[in-house]
Amino acid sequence: GGVTTVEALGNGGGFIAFGNVPSAGIPTVRGGDGVGGSASITSNGIAQLGATTVISDGRGGAATPLIASVATPVVGGNGTGGTSSISLTDGTPSIDGLTVSANGYGGAAADILGNGGNGAGGTATATLNGAAAITMTANTNITADSFGGNGQQLSGNATGGTAALALTSTTSALTTDTLRVSATAIAGPINASGPILPVASIVGGDAQGGTARIVNSGAITTSFTTVTTAGIGGEASAPGNGTYTPSGGDGRGGTTELTSDVGSITADTITLTATGTAGGGFDATGRSGVASGGTVLAQARSGGTIAVVTDLLLNAMGSANVGGGAWISSRTGGGITLLSQNGGLISAGNQIVADASIGVSLGAGIITARSDSATGGTISITTDGGALTTPTLDALAHAITPN
Repeated sequence: GGVTTVEALGNGGGFIAFGNVPSAGIPTVRGGDGVGGSASITSNGIAQLGATTVISDGRGGAATPLIASVATPVVGGNGTGGTSSISLTDGTPSIDGLTVSANGYGGAAADILGNGGNGAGGTATATLNGAAAITMTANTNITADSFGGNGQQLSGNATGGTAALALTSTTSALTTDTLRVSATAIAGPINASGPILPVASIVGGDAQGGTARIVNSGAITTSFTTVTTAGIGGEASAPGNGTYTPSGGDGRGGTTELTSDVGSITADTITLTATGTAGGGFDATGRSGVASGGTVLAQARSGGTIAVVTDLLLNAMGSANVGGGAWISSRTGGGITLLSQNGGLISAGNQIVADASIGVSLGAGIITARSDSATGGTISITTDGGALTTPTLDALAHAITPN
């Protein structure tokens, strides 16, 4: 019982400038950078843990002038995640939920010349060795996500880190309700739940998803499993004024992997995502960013199994949000590989959907003046001495463009 928390946080200090500051010879108003440190738990034969959190997040400080000025650049601090890890060997403990986090958060810049800080995920890992058989009474979250800071002129970029779960032995086991491994990148302007328009950002930040993987040689049992490296570009919501063109940020998916070597993975639903979503330019003169899907790999090898009660969903789409922009930039689907090899088995009781297609989300009544190229991705489904079973198998790599 109880609560176990290990923290190595990096929090950049905020900055407030009092009054108007002329640009000539005056330093930029800037929030401090925040860099996470190293936080870890290592145990051999642990018997019991309460709610367990291992965190090395980095948070950039906000930059805020007391009086808005057109002469003073204002820049949010950068936030970079550190290294968080938990490694358990042998033992059969019950744990009241696990969070391993190395997220990076860019600081906001609250000014008309504000540039949001960049966010970069660090490295977050959980490893079960030997005869470690863990039962989670709550959820398991392993994240190296990144979030760009809000900026009225330019919002911050986001770069996902590395998040990984490994069961290294055939006697290792994990039972949990929800299992989430994520190295998602969400560029500014944002809030905790995704892209919004809290400020009139002229240029949305770029996003690059990181690397998220589960590599299993033991036994994993979950209700819902999600592995994601989505890259979501920031929206540009400022109206064009003849000087600036609202430009959405690029969105690029990362690398997502689910591997079962020898071991078994059993879940009600499994979702593997490496989508790239470009931010829109929400104005008649605006343009979206470039979108490209990442790579998704699901494989069962050497007698390993991936058994899903309902749906196995693999998504590497490249898509763009367009709420009023005249120009949709290029979109490219990613790559999806589904492999059963050497006695491996992949099964889904309802359906398997592999989607590396192209999509566009248009606002109501929106007609675009220009749409750049749209190219579907690549899907490879292979059984090489293994098996794949499902009532419905969909492989989608089409390209849709509105113009």
